[in-house]
Amino acid sequence: MSHYTSIPGILTSIPVYKDFMAVRKIPLKERRRFDLDGSLTDNSDGQPEDPEVQIALEAIRKTVLTDRTLYDKAVKAFVSFVRAYSKHEASYIFRIKDLDLIGVAKSFGLLRLPRMPELKDAPKDGWQDADMNWSAYSYIDKVKEAKRLAEAEKKPVSMVDIESTKRQRAEQKKVNAAWSNNSSRREEREKRKEKKDRKRKWEKTQLNSATENGTKDDKELDSGEDEEDWEELAREERMAKKVKRGEVSQGEFDKEFADL
Repeated sequence: MSHYTSIPGILTSIPVYKDFMAVRKIPLKERRRFDLDGSLTDNSDGQPEDPEVQIALEAIRKTVLTDRTLYDKAVKAFVSFVRAYSKHEASYIFRIKDLDLIGVAKSFGLLRLPRMPELKDAPKDGWQDADMNWSAYSYIDKVKEAKRLAEAEKKPVSMVDIESTKRQRAEQKKVNAAWSNNSSRREEREKRKEKKDRKRKWEKTQLNSATENGTKDDKELDSGEDEEDWEELAREERMAKKVKRGEVSQGEFDKEFADL
């Protein structure tokens, strides 16, 4: 017989979990809480949670407040846990929407909630940020603390600066798009120029062939080969227009004329 106890935020999917474990012939049973003297409670007090849990959570917070490094680690651990939970193979059992994220945050000793998508629409009932001076919250490690103080002395970023940066990025995006379009047009012009050069060479070859050979058979033979080349060139140009109109993909075009 397996048992489970009440851990904030961890076993919120217990009904589904119990059904799953029952199929595996591993029944679960809620275990009664222990009193301070070691005896089992009868749960007649009607308290949904062991009062000692809150005392333990407050002790965790006090420990985290002694060193900012502990807080950084707590945040990373919380984020990793929540994201791993959301990607669990058995998502039909471990459902992120059923997880008590606030209870989990308390268990990790967080002083305030991090910004993450999973917490955006989560109910915040029962959560309270730690009442503290964040500017004075320091690292025990002297190197880290010196770096933090140096960062704090920098000019804070204002909303005006943020909006200015957004506008600059938007303008740069337009410039990049314009450059890309110009580059594409230049490539198209180069292709057309190359095709015209090939056409002129073909016409010149036709003229020289007719002048030098003088025989009908030879002329027809050379003309037939050159005409095939020109037809292939014309077909390539037609295909390029279809690519431009979106009727044919660039991959199909490249595959068709890879040897040219």
